Amino acid sequence: MSPKVRESVITTVVMLAVFGFLFTQTLGMPDSPALFPRMCLALLSILTVIMLYLDVRKYGKDHEAQGGVHWKEIALPLLAFAGVVVYAVLFDLFGYFIATAIMLVGFMIALKVKPWWLILAIIAGYGLFIYLMFVVWLKVNI
Repeated sequence: MSPKVRESVITTVVMLAVFGFLFTQTLGMPDSPALFPRMCLALLSILTVIMLYLDVRKYGKDHEAQGGVHWKEIALPLLAFAGVVVYAVLFDLFGYFIATAIMLVGFMIALKVKPWWLILAIIAGYGLFIYLMFVVWLKVNI
C-alpha cells in the first residue's frame, strides 16, 4: 500500500468516526429538525467513501505515490479556519455587526483586495444592508 493510499484510508476512517459521532448527537433532537443534519452527514459520508475509492483506484498500484501534506498547500485553509474561530470569539464578545466588520476586513486584507477604500465601502454597504433588512424591516434583534 502506497503512503498516499494509507493517508487516504486514515483520513476516511477519522472523518467517518467524526460523522458517526455527530450523527449520534442528532438522535436526541426531534425528528423534523434532525432531518437536515442527518442528510448532510449522510451525504458527507457517501462523498468521503467515494473519495477513498477514487484514491485507492488511482494510487493503489503506484507504490511510488508520495503522501504527506506540505505547509505551503494548507497555509491558506488553516488561516481561514483560524479566522472563523476568531470570528466566533469576537461574535460572542462584541456581537454580530462589529465581529462581522472585523472578519470582513481581515479576509479582504488576506485576499489582497485593493484599494483600501473599496474594503471600507463594502463593509459599510454590507452592514447597512443587513441592518435595514433584518433590524428595520424584519424586526430581528441582532
